[in-house]
Amino acid sequence: MKREYKIALILFGCAVLFRLLFAIPGMQNPELLMRPDSATYLAPAQALLEYGHYGHGSFPTALRVPLYPVLLAPWLWLDGGSAGFFCILINLLLSSAAVPLIWLSCRELGIPEKYSLAGTAIYLLTPTPVALAPMFLSDGLFGTVAALEMFFLIRFLQRKESLWLYLAAVTGGLGVLVRPLNLLWIVPCLLAVSFQYRKSWRKFLKDGIIATLLFSAVFAPWLLRNHIRGFGWRIDTVSADSLKHNAAIVESRLTGRPAQYFRDAYEVHFKAHFAANPKLFRTEAEELTYREQYLTAILKKHPGIYLKGFFHPVNFIPDVPSLLENLGLSKGNKGTLDVIVNYGIFAGLKHYFNGQYWLLILLFPLCLLLAAGYFLAVYGFFSMLRKKNWFLPLLFLPLGFYYAVVTGPVAYPRFSLPILPYLSLLTAIGLQMLREHRKNRETNNTSERNF
Repeated sequence: MKREYKIALILFGCAVLFRLLFAIPGMQNPELLMRPDSATYLAPAQALLEYGHYGHGSFPTALRVPLYPVLLAPWLWLDGGSAGFFCILINLLLSSAAVPLIWLSCRELGIPEKYSLAGTAIYLLTPTPVALAPMFLSDGLFGTVAALEMFFLIRFLQRKESLWLYLAAVTGGLGVLVRPLNLLWIVPCLLAVSFQYRKSWRKFLKDGIIATLLFSAVFAPWLLRNHIRGFGWRIDTVSADSLKHNAAIVESRLTGRPAQYFRDAYEVHFKAHFAANPKLFRTEAEELTYREQYLTAILKKHPGIYLKGFFHPVNFIPDVPSLLENLGLSKGNKGTLDVIVNYGIFAGLKHYFNGQYWLLILLFPLCLLLAAGYFLAVYGFFSMLRKKNWFLPLLFLPLGFYYAVVTGPVAYPRFSLPILPYLSLLTAIGLQMLREHRKNRETNNTSERNF
């Protein structure tokens, strides 16, 4: 076995053990690892075991895309039908797999081992991926999917073999079945690799079409299933709920009222409207269409506020609250997001910790590591631009931008997870270039003294 793959296995083991350390309280009390959305993933897995179909109880559902619940189902069976040790273990294994993929991506680029290890440490050790790893959410798995997409794309760009682009496209399609935000991923993907085809646009057209077909073929059966079941041509039904959160945040910024006020008001309106017009809303698809049109109209009225919300710094702070909640040291559902939306991050921190800043100090070293990663990534990015090395910037910009804005104004630190593999790569590059810059300065200073 090659040395790179041996180290990859070691890093995988280290990632699992490190995440397991922070998941011990959750293994004793799985409720610590639950969030409001967790039930929407567990219910389809339980329905698969009890009724043999993907649903909520005995009724079919399209609320969530299926890959994470399907992967969870066998482990739920081992746990006797309720989330426990085996489910938490598979969560840890699935999310930890991103770490060796980041390492292999660094080595594929020829980054020396010590710098590759430093870049990989960003994903291995920082709070957000550590917090999400054992939780009953699809985000941990999605981080691994993003890392696998990146690995295949780098192999394609390095080796110039179309197979790796096709594999990246299939992985992107699987990503849609983990989190629907990947639905348009193929666009920034093809944009990122287009410079590879500068001399052959016919080949780009051919490979682009094949990649798009492979990407679409992965989730097309699920889309057809939803249509047949009466949910319309939708990848899931939670997208209407996402629009509700986005519209509520926009109106919250306009009025200063909590976003929850508007979310509740929307639901009151929908229930009253559907009850008053039963002939117009006979299926769930018709109700969803109305919801989407109503909420989209609100966003269209305030495009400036809506677009401004796409760039929210809260997505890029370490997810210390989730990690503390997993450990049982803090509790969520404090309305912190509403405070951040209206008054900023520092007001949100003050509201969340309520004077208990020692909790933040506990995890400060891990936060400091992420801050160093951001600094080195920025340094590496602009150093490559200065040297006219376009490889990573052209890969990072379309995909990083896509993952940064695709969630809309709704802001949570976990939304940065698919960007972190690219950040880790840039961190390794930045550290290498910083070290080379210092060596060059030392060499120049020595030469001047000798002269």
